[in-house]
Amino acid sequence: MNERIREIAKDTGFKPDVSGRWMPADSFEKFVDTLLDECIKVVAQSPTNCAFTTYDLGMVKCTIKKCTEELKKFKKGDI
Repeated sequence: MNERIREIAKDTGFKPDVSGRWMPADSFEKFVDTLLDECIKVVAQSPTNCAFTTYDLGMVKCTIKKCTEELKKFKKGDI
């Protein structure tokens, strides 16, 4: 499991059982919200300097913006 996901799980009440499997407390929704926030942060901070485009770097930045907007809509339940 990714270390950041493990941290989020611990912070939102998940605990490993005796077999090492992660068991949710009563905070599964908080875990999902926190995980989506982390995804939004990662997408929003995506570097654009490595994008190759013969058209317009603005298109790359627009794509990042649209991705974060769609993740936020998903989080709110709008899609």
